[in-house]
This record gives sequence, structure tokens and C-alpha cells, in this order.
Amino acid sequence: MSSSAVEIYPSDVIKSVAIAIRKNPTDKRGYSAFRINYSDKYEAPNGRVTYYGFEINLYGKSWEKLRISVINFKHLGKIKPISGDDSRAVLGFYDISFMFRSSTKFSRPNNLGKMVSEDFAKAFKYASDAFAFHAKKGQSLNKLDPDFKILPAYKESKKVKKDGKFVIEKFEDPPINVKIKFQKGTREEDRKLPHIGFMSKIFDAKKFRETNNGGLEFEEATIGDDNMKLNNGNIHEFIKGGSLISGKINLGQVVESQDKISLPTSMLGEIYVKVPENSGGQNKFSNPLLHLIAEAENIVEEEPSEVETDIEVDSDSTTPIAEDIVDEFEGLDGLGDDFDDLDI
Repeated sequence: MSSSAVEIYPSDVIKSVAIAIRKNPTDKRGYSAFRINYSDKYEAPNGRVTYYGFEINLYGKSWEKLRISVINFKHLGKIKPISGDDSRAVLGFYDISFMFRSSTKFSRPNNLGKMVSEDFAKAFKYASDAFAFHAKKGQSLNKLDPDFKILPAYKESKKVKKDGKFVIEKFEDPPINVKIKFQKGTREEDRKLPHIGFMSKIFDAKKFRETNNGGLEFEEATIGDDNMKLNNGNIHEFIKGGSLISGKINLGQVVESQDKISLPTSMLGEIYVKVPENSGGQNKFSNPLLHLIAEAENIVEEEPSEVETDIEVDSDSTTPIAEDIVDEFEGLDGLGDDFDDLDI
């Protein structure tokens, strides 16, 4: 049974993988810490898209939708304005995304008040590799369409054209793109129109007041003297390279659509943004985290990176064994296609 109230951080994912390996020595990469929940199924009314739950066995005790919390996670991308002349409109890319780098970490206080470092990319890669494994197994059992292409979420390489030929080129520091979902009911053809709002409320982490119970309440982010709420036509004026992002990243849904099986990444629920110093409702985090968001310092606007869109996955990629997993598991090969050797 999944509980929406459970807070999951990257370290929780990494530790859950370690527990799965200790419990099942044949599971050398912790794939059994995750599952595609085929009973949690939803088909879109048009019949062209099917959704399944993607879950983690948190600390080996309960299955939870995989939604990972991040605190002051630095966005290093560049959000371009939407317009009919935008190259993305020509190519059909209308989505708005945060871009993080794999090397970027963030810190948060644990239950004892001690600051711990969180590695989102590491947790994300474990989840992405496990998703690809379970999707492939689902195809072998005819639970998923065996002819569909599996697209892992964590992308370590891209296809580039050199000397007239396409080659696979590794990223030095793989980007992690996380969508900000448009408001419900938005049609695909409307996404290039510069006035579409978002499903998530976006708050300005610089504007807050203390509540009677010692918490903080942030103001919703707006643009201009008329305090216009953020939409796809003005969000680039507010969110700059170097902004600190807090919220939940949703990895809890496998999508089967258009000859592909994917694990999309998107923000879920409220988003809190602390913009760089030189750029122009009630928070659901616990009180220590509220103050951590509000008091974050030393951010300046950074030279943004272009968001990568044409990315191919390196199919030979495997997740390295976590450092905190017992020594005897280190250096073992991945399982590949040998489903019979793994009791999942």
C-alpha cells in the first residue's frame, strides 16, 4: 500500500537498493527494490496511452510511488520564451523543464538535525536502470508491448553527427531534465501559445512570512507590476540559471505510448524557487526544511546550459554498485537478459 504522506529522499532510495541486495544475493544491482505495478493501471480515454505505477520497496517495508524530494537543488538550464517563431515550435518541443547536472548535490537536515548530503543522480540512475530491467521483463511476459522501444530516464550519452555520420557521445556530466507539467486539459497544439499555466503552484522562496506555529508561508511567484502568475510565456523572466529548486520529482509512472515505454520525470505538487541575487500558500515541508529553503545563500545567476533534447541512451550502461553496499557485491557483472537467475 502506497502512502502519499511518505517523504522519500535520494539517500532513502540508495539505502533501499542496498537492503534489496542484502536480502537477495542473486539481485546484484538491487532491481528488486523497484517494481512496475501492473494492477495500478490507467488507460487514457483515447486508448493510445497506458499508465502503470512505478514503485520502490522503501527500506524493504512498504511499496511507495517513487517521488523523490529535493531541497535547494540548483537548476543550471536556460528556459527559453515560447513563441510561434521559436525553433522549438517548429520542432514540436513545447515543454518547460528544469535542468540539473549529475554532479550537483544538495544538503538537508535529517531527523537528528544533522546535515546530510544527497545525491539525486545516483538514486535516479538506480531507478532508471531498474525501470529498464522491469520493462524488459514485462515485455517478455507480454505485460508490456514487446515491440515498443524502452527509453530509460537517465541519459548518459547522446547521438551527434560527425563527418556525416551519427555517433554516440558520452556526457561528461549528464543532464537531468525535469518537466514542469502544464495545467490539466492543455492540448498539445496549445503548448506553443504563450499564456498556458502549470499544474504545480510555483512559490517565490525569497518572499515569505512566519506563521504563528513557527512555520513559514511563501508567496506565489509572479512577474511584473501587475503581479501576473507564471505561465509558459513569462516563466523565463523569473527562473534563471543558478535558481535553487525545492519540491518533489515524480518518477512514479511508467508510460506506454506511441511505440515507446518510458519513465517520465516531472515536478509534482508545489515548487519553491529561490532565484539568483542579480536576477530580476503554505509549504508542506517540515519546519526545519522551510527555513533551509528560505535561508539558502550564495547563489548568483550562472551562465545557463542549453537543455539537451536529442539524446540517445547508451544501452550498455549499468549502475555501479553503491559504496555503502557490502564489499562482496562490488565488481560483479550486471544480469543483462538472464531473468531466470533473478528471483523478482
